[in-house]
Amino acid sequence: MPTRSMVLIIDDDEEIRDILADLLSFHGYAVVTASTVQEAEDVRQVLGFPAIGLVICDVHLSGNIEIQDGYWLCRNWKEADPSLLFVLISGDLSMKDLPAVRAGVVPFVSKPFAVEELLATIQRMFPS
Repeated sequence: MPTRSMVLIIDDDEEIRDILADLLSFHGYAVVTASTVQEAEDVRQVLGFPAIGLVICDVHLSGNIEIQDGYWLCRNWKEADPSLLFVLISGDLSMKDLPAVRAGVVPFVSKPFAVEELLATIQRMFPS
């Protein structure tokens, strides 16, 4: 695992947050969760970017499919700390066409996700 092994999970769906938190905790990651952009910003203020190794973020956090607040957060945080790792998740497959995903800068995992696919994505980002 990397030095920054804290994983921040941001998803407005409590069930998804809990599943991801349990899965990643089981695999040895320290996990913190947030359900909104504001909660995520609060976590960032407390922990700081250096403590966060990976952010797994839903593209649509507000429940409104027209608002891509998770992608906005990803772009802003990556601008502030380019070394911060992100995985974007969404049930909307058209999100594969987001510029950062198309460019290969940010991995995308579709919901519902296969546990193996998500773990493989994370392990590729955190090589041993």
